[in-house]
Amino acid sequence: MDENPSQERSLINPTGLRRSGITAFVIMALAGPMAVPLEGQAIWTRAPLERGTSIEFNKVLFSEGPDLSTFSLVAYLGTAVPVGRDLLLVGELPYATAKPAGTPFSRQASGNPYLGIEWGQSETLVWEFGVRLPVADNPSFSPAADLGLSSDAADRLEAWTDRAFSIQLAPNLVHRSRDGLVLRLRGGPSLFVPTRGATGEAELILGYAGQVGYEGDLIHVVGGVSGRVVATGFGQTFNHAVARIALDLGGFRPMATLRIPFGDLEGVDAVYGIGLTFGS
Repeated sequence: MDENPSQERSLINPTGLRRSGITAFVIMALAGPMAVPLEGQAIWTRAPLERGTSIEFNKVLFSEGPDLSTFSLVAYLGTAVPVGRDLLLVGELPYATAKPAGTPFSRQASGNPYLGIEWGQSETLVWEFGVRLPVADNPSFSPAADLGLSSDAADRLEAWTDRAFSIQLAPNLVHRSRDGLVLRLRGGPSLFVPTRGATGEAELILGYAGQVGYEGDLIHVVGGVSGRVVATGFGQTFNHAVARIALDLGGFRPMATLRIPFGDLEGVDAVYGIGLTFGS
């Protein structure tokens, strides 16, 4: 079902897929593992200035809402490639598949790809700057895009925002002790600008994150909170508490995450995730 392009659409709305803008990301993903420490939006996947390629799968547990099959999942493919001594080129591609109960086929959707940079002469202060390309355009009802938004609105709201170009800036402050304790603070603004016939107004979003964890030779454990606040409009908030455990196996790092949402994203009890980072 197609939507009338002249109809006003909420800026905080799931999206679908267009192919433009993906070629550059594929090149980065292939180059990432050869780069031998990934961020851009995925602050629970890796540390600042960490190079490599990662794949992450999320399963949403709804308390109320759509009745979806077991294999309805959201995936994020990310990569970070060094382009200088203190600079990384970062990319991420979101994808979701959903099969509503009683339907014979699955529905797919991809969100807005992320392209950005990370710069820092040390991990103590790292700057992120990036954009989400507005290549996604979805009908007003898309189970897969809705699933994508539900999986990580707190950190990847831009990925599933309909018909909007977004720009993000975020500094990271990181402290690492000799015994493995890690503290991290991150925050900054995102500007959403409607595109391609969307009649909504530009929105300013403020993001935040706080993490505490332990990094040993084998096991990495981190927990904390992160989220987004819509500074304009009605002041919606999308937040979650997150716990992650990962094993450092040299060039491979399997991980598991648990997200507990709170705020204005209703109907989601938890989001379970598994992932793998390699090439770091």
